Amino acid sequence: MSNTGARMKIDGRQVTSVNCNLCDQNHNEIIWEKDSFKYRKCKKCGLVFISPRLTSKEISKIYEIGFDSKSSTTPPPLDHTLYSKLFKKAEKYRMNNNFLDIGCFRGDFLVGAKNLNWNVYGTEISEEAVKYGKNNYDIKIELGSLLDASFKNNYFDVITLLDVVEHLTDPSEYLIEIERILRPGGLLYLDTPNFNSLNRYIFGKKWSVFFPWHLFYFTSKTLKNICIKNNLQVIKITNEDWGPFSTHNVYKNLTKSKEIVNKRRGLKVIVLKFRKQLKPVFRIIKFLINIPLKILSFFGIYIGSKSILLAEKPR
Repeated sequence: MSNTGARMKIDGRQVTSVNCNLCDQNHNEIIWEKDSFKYRKCKKCGLVFISPRLTSKEISKIYEIGFDSKSSTTPPPLDHTLYSKLFKKAEKYRMNNNFLDIGCFRGDFLVGAKNLNWNVYGTEISEEAVKYGKNNYDIKIELGSLLDASFKNNYFDVITLLDVVEHLTDPSEYLIEIERILRPGGLLYLDTPNFNSLNRYIFGKKWSVFFPWHLFYFTSKTLKNICIKNNLQVIKITNEDWGPFSTHNVYKNLTKSKEIVNKRRGLKVIVLKFRKQLKPVFRIIKFLINIPLKILSFFGIYIGSKSILLAEKPR
């Protein structure tokens, strides 16, 4: 990605200016400012991004702080049945038997793939998360960027990015690398917040997904185009989920209390305590509320909070 500006600081944190990652243009408009960060929309392709934005070094510091916060809100073990549809889809692509999750955190999701006899690999920039995964799950997690992992050409049958692409400093560069290490006919599965969601229209910039280490915000169109640009064939885009219905500001929380999320209290404590018992109820509710979103997606109307993209490497 082109660096178009000298190093600056926001709240004492190093930031740098960038061009559009999809079309590499610097012809954009500021759509709003939040927490002193400017959110811009490319006038050529419509991609939304932050510039100036936090440097990779500053983001890494935040991720180390975020390990404890995220661990408290998503304690292991992860319910792998939530990913049964993904694993079922992945099964159709099993050939080399190699499965990669980029930005895998502790590796909880990969345990589900490992239990299905995949050879699992992960990449993660949080040192604490990598240590946890290796010590508790005995899975291969590379510390650092995918670009530093040096995987073999055409090695993976399936590659996943679960709520990750919006965090990447250079999504296009990652997709180029994914295309290299994914076997011909292999599957890329990614999900990310949908900028055109109903939530964004309701909450605007106050929606909780807008914070400084979410660097890019995709619509179905820009998500599809960035894959096509990097030689990946999009086979399906769907839309689901209505949440989060939240205006919690994680950046303010980080600045004030050095934590990403609020401490568990009240209803959150009750839900976590009885999550096993409540799981079937939540699953039924989620299935029902996603039905209208899937129907709308079929007709090209994407208003759910999460976009899901499936793409293949051309044979």
